[in-house]
Amino acid sequence: MLLADGSRVFCSRNERSDLFIATLCGLGATGLILDIQLQVEPAFRLREVQESIPFDEFMQRYDELVFSAQHVRFWWYPASDTVRCSYLDRSKEPRNPAENWWRNWLFGHHVTQFFMFIARYFLFLNTWISHWICWLISARTIGVDDSHIIFNVDCRYPQHTTEWAVPYRNSQACLREIRAWLEEESADPDGIRPHVPVEIRYSAADDIWLSPSNGQPTCWIGIMQYKPYGFNVPYRRYFGGYETIVARHQGRPHWAKAHQLRPDALRKLYPFFDDFIKVIQDVDPNGMFRNEYIQRHLFGMPVSGRTFKSRPA
Repeated sequence: MLLADGSRVFCSRNERSDLFIATLCGLGATGLILDIQLQVEPAFRLREVQESIPFDEFMQRYDELVFSAQHVRFWWYPASDTVRCSYLDRSKEPRNPAENWWRNWLFGHHVTQFFMFIARYFLFLNTWISHWICWLISARTIGVDDSHIIFNVDCRYPQHTTEWAVPYRNSQACLREIRAWLEEESADPDGIRPHVPVEIRYSAADDIWLSPSNGQPTCWIGIMQYKPYGFNVPYRRYFGGYETIVARHQGRPHWAKAHQLRPDALRKLYPFFDDFIKVIQDVDPNGMFRNEYIQRHLFGMPVSGRTFKSRPA
């Protein structure tokens, strides 16, 4: 690593371990990583089974489904009360992708984007679009492909997005509360009609100081508002309501997404927050690597007032 004073240092779990642990999720604030040694393994394939189930069944079988495969991920369509489930296990079977160009690209991508563009002017259509997508993907599918292809999820369109990491023990209650809130919005003629899906995924506990999974198994809950053909869409009310709920369940925001937490709030969520700050102050006392994000969220210093400018929708 290259530190702020120009010195080069080596760190690992056994040598300068504090700097190492801090840098594993360091937000660029500890120094420049010049060289890295990674532990790798032989490439492998994954067998993916996808199916759609009702949200209530997802909740009833929650623990069973989450631990039913080596890797799982879920996409929830609140307006349709449907969850698309993906179960991934390593496989030595020959490649047999489940890709369907007509379903996934012509209708699932291009036609759906056109519908979302129209829904910019008629928000109620977003509910219909949710049903349309659920119908497109309703069939149970099985495919085998290289891991890097299956793990690489297509984000489809430009989007506004936010994602928080909720302790696994709180995740069911959090998802139920989000559902109740969205049902209230759906019943309100002027309520939010968000895009879909809500993405749900999981990670194991770790010991990295600023990792959202530090000390606890984690459920990641992500939402988005797509920007069809690059045109903007309302998102602030949706994101604000969502963030209020996940914060009540001890959620930790994704570091790569916009959020409004400052040092006092982060200190309550991260037991080693002050240890991280101490490392930064030791290796970069003059703040060479502290950008506005670091100054704002980790040190609580005022920066540009436009960062979270309040605007309707």
